[in-house]
Parts: sequence; structure tokens; C-alpha cells
Amino acid sequence: MDFIRLSVLPTDLLLQATNEEFKEEPETTLPGRRVSNLSTGSNDDATVVHRVCSSRCVEIMPLLINSSFKSKYWTFKTVAMPDCYVFSHRSSRCIILEVVTRFPESQTENLHSYKFSAHPFFEDKVSTYTRWKRKDTPNQNLVRSRTWDVALNVVMKIEAVPAPFNKYRYLLKRESEILQFMWDKYLDSGADIDEMTGIPMLFEYQEVPNDTFYVTTSSNQVDEIDQFGKMKPISFPPASDQRTTLSYMTMEKLGPNLSYLQRLVKAAQTPPYTFDLWTAAKIFDQLICRILQVHKSGVVHNDISPENIYMGNGVAFDVVYLNNYKRSYIVAEGDKKGPSGLASSSIGCNVRFASVGQLSGSVYNMSPIDDIESAFYVLLAMLSSDSLPWDGVLRLKRTSEYSLRGASSNSNARENNTVTEEQKTQILPTRISNETLRKVMDFKNRFWQSSQLVNLVLSNCHCLFSGDAKQASSIAMFITDLYLRVRDWRQNFKSFDDYYQYCKKLNRSSSEEFRQFMELRKCALVYFEFSETFDILNDITFRKKVDQLKNDSVTQQPWNAFVWCFNNIEITTQSKRSVSFVSSVAQGFRRKSVARTSR
Repeated sequence: MDFIRLSVLPTDLLLQATNEEFKEEPETTLPGRRVSNLSTGSNDDATVVHRVCSSRCVEIMPLLINSSFKSKYWTFKTVAMPDCYVFSHRSSRCIILEVVTRFPESQTENLHSYKFSAHPFFEDKVSTYTRWKRKDTPNQNLVRSRTWDVALNVVMKIEAVPAPFNKYRYLLKRESEILQFMWDKYLDSGADIDEMTGIPMLFEYQEVPNDTFYVTTSSNQVDEIDQFGKMKPISFPPASDQRTTLSYMTMEKLGPNLSYLQRLVKAAQTPPYTFDLWTAAKIFDQLICRILQVHKSGVVHNDISPENIYMGNGVAFDVVYLNNYKRSYIVAEGDKKGPSGLASSSIGCNVRFASVGQLSGSVYNMSPIDDIESAFYVLLAMLSSDSLPWDGVLRLKRTSEYSLRGASSNSNARENNTVTEEQKTQILPTRISNETLRKVMDFKNRFWQSSQLVNLVLSNCHCLFSGDAKQASSIAMFITDLYLRVRDWRQNFKSFDDYYQYCKKLNRSSSEEFRQFMELRKCALVYFEFSETFDILNDITFRKKVDQLKNDSVTQQPWNAFVWCFNNIEITTQSKRSVSFVSSVAQGFRRKSVARTSR
């Protein structure tokens, strides 16, 4: 393969393949980059993943090289820059690459400085997103919110749907449409770039004509799920009876995801084998901010799980990103129910973190509150060593072995530490039975109906933090406060039947919907001390809670904005506009950008 350099890396380091129509093989630490105690499969597993990924690249990459791909991306080793890095996973749909965008060789001497200028297409995209047109000066708006090389090192998702799989093509297309919708809405609002903190930059989406991956008008299934979550017929080019199913999307490069970080903490084998209260609270606070940002744009993520929660790259290491929008949907005006296409499809989400509404498969039970419910489950996993009360129903060995679509096909072999030849060649997993899904849904229903089941989580946390009684008590208080607020919000949301109006009301700080988000944040922020006074911390009830915790000798940690992003949610009314918007001010970015540009 002289046209591309393949470097096989662990899946999680930047972007991992998420559960597509069918479940990919679980992430595997591959030979050459093995980390002690992180490998979750056998050596045979790693070999199989490597082989499948390499064969897919050999098949797909030449088709891209013959397209407009090479006009924007390096395809040969040039100016001592790497070409492409493949993030290996076993999938019949998707490949993830890290690629370097083309740039003039004269710019090589400017690498790693703000004078560097990447490919004009990507530079123009960044300038549009950041509203910075001055080419001769550092992009101050960019350094406040992204790493300097955001237009140089990008991540590419490639979707190549083979002919046998006729259902739910163009998941990458709908993901790009949803991301572009959010960025366009931000640009139309006139909001500050901080409004998009934690939302990945989208650069382009392209469909690549070819003679290998395509669908014809005579196919049995020619439907797709649009960005609103509705089923619609696939459109074909004029005067053509076929359409390509090979496409790619390039986006901002991110750091590791939460699932990977959880495994790192476990691998350290240091009690309590999980995140402490303050780390979990910081991540949860930013996660709530991201959900608020997405919802106020009129989008429901619909797949909140550790696999889709990322840290930023470079200077953005302290920023939580919400990623992977293939199950997301845009809330259309007048919508009074969930997305019918997503509810009836088998596009998998993680059963462990799925809401009751998602598990029901009914459009009348799916709503924006699903994201909040799933975020609470993520918090429980962060504080309980990735253990959830319903894991016993799934008989879990590993987190990533189960999705709404199906369980890993070689889980039985993994228990015996052997892999058969049949399993090595088998791509599609078996489904999780409807009976198992029903049991998980019933368990979660009981979880919200009776606080007794929360005691299972609290008992687990107490055992994990048995060496730190004060922290164990604070965790119990934190989880209990959040549980009661989320439970009440879920109950009250059942009477809310206009999701479009719900998203619209989030732009008003006086609305009950906006207040609910802030109340969730206060549950986390009460455990920190701040050197500055923010609007959210000026609440009388919040200050009383802080005083009560101090009287109870609960430890508060300083929030250092130099090493962790803080989102100060503000409401600002634009002139000539009747609708206000939320500005998420990344205070950490502001300080770091001043320190770096002053050198």
C-alpha cells in the first residue's frame, strides 16, 4: 500500500467507532501499543481486528484517492508529516482515520506557531466559525476555544456500506447535517464562539462515486432516516438509477473519550478504582452545559454514554465534548412526539445508559429529557467504578459488549480465552433478546419509582470510598440530590408535549426549563470554591447550601480555571433581536490564551 501509511493505534485515543446499525467489535489494545491491564481481548482478538481493518483499508482507500480527496489531504509522505493513522475497529460500515490536511511546503517552518496557514478550505471554515477574517494576526477567537492546529490535524470518518446491508444507509450524512445545523444556527444567532465550546467543528461531508459501494432503485430497502429522525425514500441523482454509499466526513480532532479514561483509572489498580467526587462533578457539570447547548439549538443527542463523551485535544484538554450524532435528531416545529424513524430502527445505542423512553421503542416515550436521564447514569458509572444496578440483568463482563442492537458475538469465546475460526470471520453480532431489553427497561422503571434501588449505588460507592468517609458521605449527598431533581423533572416533562417550544424556552433565563438545567449544575458546583463570582453562584439557595456543607465539614476544592474549563452560562440580548441566547464562557480558555499570546 504505497498510497497511504497505515499506523494501527488503539481505538479510543481520539475517535472510536460507535455502535452503528450493527455492533462493532469491542475496542482492543493492539500489538505495538499495548498498555498493561488495558487489553480487553486475547491476542487472537487483536490479530483479527488488525486483519479486518487492514483489508477494509485496502479495499476502500484507493476509491478515495481517486476522488477529490487528494486535493485537500496528504496521501504521500511529504515534509516529514505522517499521512494517515487508522483507528482500528471491526466494522462493516465505518473506518476512522486521523489525516493531515494539505498545506504549502513554505509553511513548514511555521508549524507549531500561530503564523501557520493550513489548506485554504479549512482555514476559511475556521475563519467562518470563529468570525475572524484578519489573516495577518493570530486568531484570538480560535485560541480561546480550540487548539491552534485544528485545521491541520483532522479526523475523518469513512462510511462504506456494502451491498448486502440495505437498511439505514447514510448515517454519516445525517450526522454531518445535524452538526452543520448547530453550527449554522450559532452563526445566525450572532452568539460568541464560546457558545460552541465542546461541540466538534465540522469541515466537510462528501459522497464518493464508485463501482463498489452503491445502492440502486431496484434495492429492497431504499429508505434513509433524515435529520429529523423520520423515514424517507433515498433520493437519486438526476437520470441515474444508483447512488453511492461511500462517503466521508472530516471534523475536529478530539482527545480520549470517557470510556477510555474510566478504563485507565481501573488499570491503575489504585483504590477507589474510579473517579473521585470532584472529577466526576466537573465532568458532569460540563456535560449538562453541552446538553443545554445542544437542546437550545433544537437538537436532541439521544445517545449520551461514556463512548460519546470526549475530552478536547491540545489546549482544550480540559473541555468536555459531546460527540457522535448518528442517533441525534432535530426537533421540528410542532413536534409532539419522538423521532419515528429512530424509534423503529435498530441503530444501536448503549443499553446500559439508554433512557426508559429509548428502550421502550415508542415515539410517544422518547423526548429531550432522555439526554438528562442518560447523563445521570453516566455520573453513576463515574462514581461507582463503571457499575450500574441493571448490569446483572445483562450479565455484563465489559461495558462495550452490549448495545441496543446486539451483544458481541464472541463474548462466550472470550470467557474461554479462545476464538474459533467461525467467530474470527463473523462480523455481525447476535441481537440482545427482547426479553432482556424488557427486563432492563422494567428495572430502570423501578429505579425511578422507588429510591430504594438508589441505595444499591450508594452502597457500592460507600465500599469503594471506605477509606474516605467524608468523601463517601458527600458522594451519597450528591447522588441523592441529583436523583430527586432528575426524577421530578422526568415526571413533570410527561405533561410537556411541544418539544420545539421546550428548546425555544431554553433561551430565556426566566423559563422553568432553563432553571432546571441550572439546578442540576448547582448540585455539582456546591462542592467547589471559586475565586470569581458568577451569576449562577449568586443564588441565595445556593449560598445557603454551601454554608450548610461547611457546617457539616464537607470538603470543598478550589476550581482552578487554568486546568479545567468552567462554563459561565449567561443570557445576553442582542440588539435588533427579540430572542436572547446563552453564551457559554470558557474561562479557562480566556486565561490560557492571554498567557500564551503574551509570550
